[in-house]
Amino acid sequence: MKRFGALFAITLPPSILYLYTMLPHIGFAADTTKFQYVGYTLSTTHETGYPIYTVLTFLFTRLVWFGQISWRANLFSAVCTILVLLVSYALLRRLAVRRTAALVAVLFLSITPTLWQYALVAEVYTLNLLFVATALYCLISWRETGRDRWFYAFALVYALSFGNHMSMILLLPAIIFYVCAHNWRVLLQPRKIAWVLGCVALGASTYLYIYWRSIDPATPYLEASITDWQSFVRTVTGQRFQGMMFAYSAEQLAAERIPQFQAIFVKELKLFWLLAAFGLLALRDWRVWAACVLLLVTYTGFNLNYAIPDINPYLIPGFWACVLLIAFALNWLLAKISWRKGRHLLVMLLLFGTVWQMARSYPFVNQNGNIWGAPPIEDVFRTIDDDSVLILPNVFEAHMVWYFLYAEGYADRNIYAVFDDGHLLSPGHAVGYLNGNGDLQSLFVDAPPRGLNLYCYSAFENCDRYTGAADLLHDDLYPHLFTLTRP
Repeated sequence: MKRFGALFAITLPPSILYLYTMLPHIGFAADTTKFQYVGYTLSTTHETGYPIYTVLTFLFTRLVWFGQISWRANLFSAVCTILVLLVSYALLRRLAVRRTAALVAVLFLSITPTLWQYALVAEVYTLNLLFVATALYCLISWRETGRDRWFYAFALVYALSFGNHMSMILLLPAIIFYVCAHNWRVLLQPRKIAWVLGCVALGASTYLYIYWRSIDPATPYLEASITDWQSFVRTVTGQRFQGMMFAYSAEQLAAERIPQFQAIFVKELKLFWLLAAFGLLALRDWRVWAACVLLLVTYTGFNLNYAIPDINPYLIPGFWACVLLIAFALNWLLAKISWRKGRHLLVMLLLFGTVWQMARSYPFVNQNGNIWGAPPIEDVFRTIDDDSVLILPNVFEAHMVWYFLYAEGYADRNIYAVFDDGHLLSPGHAVGYLNGNGDLQSLFVDAPPRGLNLYCYSAFENCDRYTGAADLLHDDLYPHLFTLTRP
């Protein structure tokens, strides 16, 4: 009964919290809106392509029959997060952490701001953490039970995880150390070597999905494309992001990035960071201790030198490792406190701190009021005619329009949308299209046929360069929608 009670406590409160605070429709960020339709439509997203995530969201959004497609994609992230909580609890119990300590730590994990935020929107990060937690659970179970099936399960999970996010490579130092510390001879066993190599091949084969979608002319949205070996390497290595890696000098790291990361971890963990630090002293299993430290060092060290704006979600595995250390610290304290009421008081204080953390984070994390994205796009579709083309100068609005076209069926009205990042289209292209002797090119989607009505819409960018001879559609709600006419 205690086991079922713990599982109930782990799953029900976070599930209610996530459902209540979930993003109800499109929005949050351009990538989120993109992830809300690429799976459902079997399209491809930006490098590194995320084929495992795309296929899983395809299955999930098809099997879950209720709710809008965007909401179903958001729900998938919440489901992944609940699974992370369950696997994390099982991992801590496997490591002989007391039930109470594991439960408190997992509940705290559920409301850490970054994980909570990305449990509410369509993104790859919660699935990535699920792969991290599951791979390490299998690896630790292999050592604790001595059963090779856990090693084989670990190799399979870890290989497939690269089809979701290439940052899984950062887990490799901790894995190599842990395997060698337990039994380095496993690296010489032919059967296990063959299995690992087979898993590597299986993991690489997930990128055949992108090749399949690249050669299929019916793919509605094609951002990552694989048609040969060079494009495979470019996609898998995330070549477009390589200029952001190792972008800081030693002086910048010391003066800017390290203080920034210190602030991020303190904001994420609040006063619980003291318990995480104490966990490094309380943890007696040197193999697990070293694996936790290596995980923290590799994820934090790489991202310190990664000049990407939204760095917090890349640190989620590091936050997760800190929560494991919190569990180890709490486990040690509960073992040392002989007074029963003292143990109860400690647990109550930590649960109070968890609720306090939740209350502090709620205004910033909550997405249930984020409904601004869909209404203007829906009204644009109500305003424009069938057999039309929308020029969209802003990528966020482009993804919102593409969502309605490809996921909600607005493409049945013979409406097309082209995205102009300032390089593909010019007033001359628009004039040529209107005169019937030119085409409109777009990033990621096919060019529309000629002879359709032409509009330009953006609340974020400037349509003026297309509208020199255009008339503003007289809609008081949407002054940013223009119809383009022959000059």
